[in-house]
Order: sequence, then structure tokens, then C-alpha cells
Amino acid sequence: MNYRIIIFRIFILIFSLIIITGNIKAEETEKTLIAGLEQGLKVLNDPAFRSRRKREEREQRFWDEISNIFDFKEMSKQSLGVYWKNVDLDEKTEFVELFTSVLKDGYIGKTDSYSCKKIVYLNEIKGSNRAKVQTNFITKSSKEIAVNFLLHNIADKWVIYDVVIDGVSFISNYSAQFKSILSKSSFSDLLKMMQKKVST
Repeated sequence: MNYRIIIFRIFILIFSLIIITGNIKAEETEKTLIAGLEQGLKVLNDPAFRSRRKREEREQRFWDEISNIFDFKEMSKQSLGVYWKNVDLDEKTEFVELFTSVLKDGYIGKTDSYSCKKIVYLNEIKGSNRAKVQTNFITKSSKEIAVNFLLHNIADKWVIYDVVIDGVSFISNYSAQFKSILSKSSFSDLLKMMQKKVST
């Protein structure tokens, strides 16, 4: 399956997370996710923002709500891997900003593709600062897809730093891309590539 399609479906799954059923009692982490997603979904379901001329406003308001449940700095750090420690603070700041913009423009901001599916909550494995919420995504054809949400606790708030769908990690995919680029090019070249992607 095409990498971009996989990642795009990941975020469609995230936006549908509030439709969860199951016999296991919801834990703190899941409840936190649901509360955050509900705000974004209110924007998507608001008839006042469904027209095409309201698309830009809808996507910005949706982003303002939904971005709060992601830790983009941690996602950036893990996606960059070992290269993270080799760049200075200004470069890290620029990378996080660009990576966040790539996610917004390429995946999270695509509200026209929002589709409510059914997700079955299976289990939560939680430590003091890390947690994994295990779910099954049920398609309209009744196919089950395993989706794990990886979170950590920052300042008493649980936020997403990775999503794994059928064994495919969002972070691992981007990490492989960045590693390939940086094995042949400089970090400045990578930033320029990302700047170009964001500006187009």
C-alpha cells in the first residue's frame, strides 16, 4: 500500500476515535483523547462550516482544536532519530515548525476526507509516563485493522506521539525517509526540501 495512503488513513482513524465500543472500561488516557477529539469533531459536524467557501476557515478551526492532542516536538524528535542531537536549537525549532506544517497541510488538515468509522477499544497499557491504547478499526466491509495509539504524559496531559496501523509506524516511516535524505544531503538541504514542500 502507498505510504501516503497509509498515513492519511491513520489520521482519518484518529479523527474517528470518539466512536468507541467495547466491554473494557475506558481508562484516563482514552478519556483524555476523546475529550480532545470531540472539540475538533464539533467543527467538522457544524453545518455552518460545511460549504466549500468555508473550507479554509473550517480547516483552520479544526486544526486549532485537534492539534492540542499531538506532541509535535516529540514526533519531530523521534522522526529525526539520531540526527536530532547533532543539530543546534535554532535548527531544531525550524524543523519542528516545518514538520508540523507538513503534517497539517498533508494529512491532519484534510477535513474534506473526514469519515466516521467504528473503532473498538481493546486495551490500554500504561506506565507512569507512557501509554499505548490498542484498538481495532472496523471498516464498512467489516474488516478489522489493528491500530495502536502511543502517548506520553507531559505536564499532566496525555498526548499522541505515534500511531501504528497494522504494524506500520507513522514515526518509523518518516524516520526512514529522513535517514535516507540525510545519508546523502546536509541537514540544511533537508530543511530546504521541507520549506519547498510547505510553500507549494
